[in-house]
Amino acid sequence: MLTARVRSQRRPIAVVCAVVSLVSAPSLAQSASAAREAAESILKESEGVEGIFVSTNDGAIRHVQSGFVCPLTLTNADLIHLDAYPSKRGLGTDVSCDYAAGTGGDIETKLTVFVVKIDPKEPLESVFGRYRSEVLQTYPNAEFLGTGLRTKNQKGQIQTLDAPDLVRSVEYRIEWEGQPCVTGLAVSKSEEWALEIRLTYPFELKDMEGGTLGSAWATASTNLLVAQGRLPDKPKP
Repeated sequence: MLTARVRSQRRPIAVVCAVVSLVSAPSLAQSASAAREAAESILKESEGVEGIFVSTNDGAIRHVQSGFVCPLTLTNADLIHLDAYPSKRGLGTDVSCDYAAGTGGDIETKLTVFVVKIDPKEPLESVFGRYRSEVLQTYPNAEFLGTGLRTKNQKGQIQTLDAPDLVRSVEYRIEWEGQPCVTGLAVSKSEEWALEIRLTYPFELKDMEGGTLGSAWATASTNLLVAQGRLPDKPKP
């Protein structure tokens, strides 16, 4: 089993502490044409996302309404699935890009990026609190590990990003099928769109995966800002 469902059975939460088979993630370090083929394959295999996501010329997948781009790889994890959930704001306003990483065909790390349309006036603390509550409802015995988003710098060193007005995050120790795991949550917002990043991995990989959630959030938030025209697509020379 790769996912458990919360929010009325409509939102996948990464649960990969018990190693399971990785059957559909393609090898993505390929040419542009191969990347486009991989993107088209993921779109075809993900039910209910036609017209909500589209492939790009460079082999990524774009969410039409927000412009957010799901790359085929994110923090060394491969994109394996897309989802669109029913929402009172309309179809396509609550979506996710699902990633997995592992060795020998087995998933060890699961990463999901949710892009959700919200009231732009809703405070970040409120948005974060809603998603954090879902984690605790799913795992009522979760053990608090800490807050403060850890990222890796260019030298691979772990550093903590303390910017509560920009992004809120939390990590918990959970049990899944008798196995200890770390599950992390990072939430930010930009105009009318919220980003919710979920990362789950075996507890024994805590030191190795310490900066993965922060690195995933940094890439995802940059992608959203570029889509909104708030950052340039390419740095100026």
